[in-house]
Amino acid sequence: MKNLILILCLLTSATLFGQTPGNVIDMQAPAPGSFEARQNLLRVQLQLTPHEDSVFWTVYHPFFDKMTEIKSQNKGFGKMKGMNMDSIADDQVLAALQQQLLLAQQEANLKQEYLNKFLEVIPVKKVAKLYQLERGNTDRKSTRLNSSHANISYA
Repeated sequence: MKNLILILCLLTSATLFGQTPGNVIDMQAPAPGSFEARQNLLRVQLQLTPHEDSVFWTVYHPFFDKMTEIKSQNKGFGKMKGMNMDSIADDQVLAALQQQLLLAQQEANLKQEYLNKFLEVIPVKKVAKLYQLERGNTDRKSTRLNSSHANISYA
């Protein structure tokens, strides 16, 4: 009986020690989609210097919070995307379109408001790259939507 327990312990420990680093979850890595992951991505993509890194986030955090608030108001229109427009009343569609345009204008106004604030802490090309990266997130969602409708005939 003692030998059986000893063999089981050896087999179990051999299995545990046989784990490759690829199978181990890195508890230090930020979760995909988290703000920390976004921060790391922006830091690398914008190639922030240590000085820029120390001042950029004080401007970016409020910008990101306000942009998130605006985008969260857009949830209602997203529900209509998969629906048959013929089954929705015209006044509801018009209200959704007006809301969509209002939110797009709010996003543009926010980017305009923060343009000079960003220019005070990072060079203009990095600001352009930031706006490009911010837009890229939306463009990827749009590309997925467009590719799912690519085979639809409108004739």
